[in-house]
Amino acid sequence: MVQASAALRPLQCSYLATVVIYLGSWVWLPAAWLWAALLVWTGYAWYQQQGAAFKQAYLSLIQAVALHLGLQLAAFGSLMMTGKYNHGGLFSGNGAENFGNLLMFALLGAILALTATLWPGVRLVKSYRALMSAQAGEP
Repeated sequence: MVQASAALRPLQCSYLATVVIYLGSWVWLPAAWLWAALLVWTGYAWYQQQGAAFKQAYLSLIQAVALHLGLQLAAFGSLMMTGKYNHGGLFSGNGAENFGNLLMFALLGAILALTATLWPGVRLVKSYRALMSAQAGEP
């Protein structure tokens, strides 16, 4: 149990770092660069780990961070596409079509940003609970 406890501590710290970086990147955007450091450190820890439960927990953490970053980049790309259609006004020659495209891309970007905010967090909580129940010996 002592060995499992010693191996569990860095994993708990990585989950805590994920939450801190997640909140920090919403408050101060340059803090989002810490995701790269967390991914490298977590990938190295996953590579060094021997236990199946710990490997699965590290892999779940890496997948949640990658999912968050991928969805955020997709939302950013969608919102950047709105700039392509932000001209001419609603009542110009093809303004209604441009306005429809602008609304579509803006809504898609908002939905992707919301999904990127919630879905990885739910995955992290579920994987952390599964790890803690596996460590406690519960089914």
